[in-house]
Amino acid sequence: MKELQEEVLFSFIIGDFEWAWRAVSGLTGTGISRGNFLFARSALLLLEIISRICASDKTGKALSEFSSALDSQDPRYFLELPGQVMGRSTEYTLPSRNGTPEKEMIGCIFDLIRNGHAHQGVQISASLSDGSLLGFSITGADNGTSVEKISGSERINHLSISNKRKDEIWVMFHPNVMFYDLRSAILISDLLRLGLNIDFLTRPRANSNYYNFSAEEMRKALS
Repeated sequence: MKELQEEVLFSFIIGDFEWAWRAVSGLTGTGISRGNFLFARSALLLLEIISRICASDKTGKALSEFSSALDSQDPRYFLELPGQVMGRSTEYTLPSRNGTPEKEMIGCIFDLIRNGHAHQGVQISASLSDGSLLGFSITGADNGTSVEKISGSERINHLSISNKRKDEIWVMFHPNVMFYDLRSAILISDLLRLGLNIDFLTRPRANSNYYNFSAEEMRKALS
């Protein structure tokens, strides 16, 4: 089976986010779910796909240029943290200012939000060395918000501390702001014009006995 072309894959991910955001942000009334978790997960999926595409460039130039483009959107993604927050994947590397995303804000975002929502449906909270709690407060598609134009208040609040308790740190996360920044950095770095290809996941995995049946056997099972 031929995998999706990279530009088509991006158009699907970006299109799903944008159209869903427009639909939800256009709703009025109380008690409406604003897709907070859905949009956070989608924005971080876009980051992962970008990282996987950059991983196919063994020179490192694509990742470096995309990192610079994202830095120009908001340098706080690469804020250096007091310590390491995640390990490094063997499949891809996140964008970074100094080559150490596992010690930067972007690594913290990816670990607590992406890993949490991908595996348990909610972001992870981290216990710090003094017993304090670190987590993200995720917003949604509030009425009138946009993915094409980010308001000044959204830009200021994005990645800022949202509470004043000494034993808890909750960092504001606006999915539409990060989505906008990632989409803009794709254009600035001209990432999709570099001819790079994703190393798509495949099944069965090497040295496994999974999916060891024929198409005819599958048809019989389904019928």
